[in-house]
Amino acid sequence: MVSQSLPGGRLSFSHAEMVILEDVDADGGQRRAALKLLKFVNMTRWMPEYGSILTSYHLKTILLWCCEIYPQKSQWETILSSVQALLRLLIHTLTKRNLPHYFLASVNLYSRHYKTDNIIYRPLGLDVLCHEAEVMLADTVRYLMPDCEPQHDGTYEEMMAALKEFKENHKKDLKELKRMEDEHMYESVEIAEAVEAKS
Repeated sequence: MVSQSLPGGRLSFSHAEMVILEDVDADGGQRRAALKLLKFVNMTRWMPEYGSILTSYHLKTILLWCCEIYPQKSQWETILSSVQALLRLLIHTLTKRNLPHYFLASVNLYSRHYKTDNIIYRPLGLDVLCHEAEVMLADTVRYLMPDCEPQHDGTYEEMMAALKEFKENHKKDLKELKRMEDEHMYESVEIAEAVEAKS
């Protein structure tokens, strides 16, 4: 891992991440394009429906970890295989409800706390996004272009049906989650505090 220090010894994670990602596709891979596509899906499909549960920073962190987990060039040769690598890790972190910060692995970037006594909203948001990512992984092309030729084994249809059922069963709570997201009624993990704690 790369670490860069600022005057006074403070870590500059953004600079270190920039250094790592600067030549990330030097082998001709499609990592950046895959990240851009996943950010687009998040911004145009997931955020309008559920709020900003996933941010660009979450997805960039997924890419950083993916580059370490899948160092071989073959994983990144096409946009499809690259997006699927990101989706597999995204699903894993959403299932575990833990996305470790790339430089401070003890910090969970999914540690969002909503300003309510009801504790269901954090896991609910992660669960519904996990369903979305699973559907997208089942047939990435069809998820992006619903009018294309359907898969023959029915996996995509089953996953989509499960997603729709989940959303129907949690309709009221998902609506409330979106309201709290839109009104910023939450507290997120503070990286600066985590750095201070480790100093």
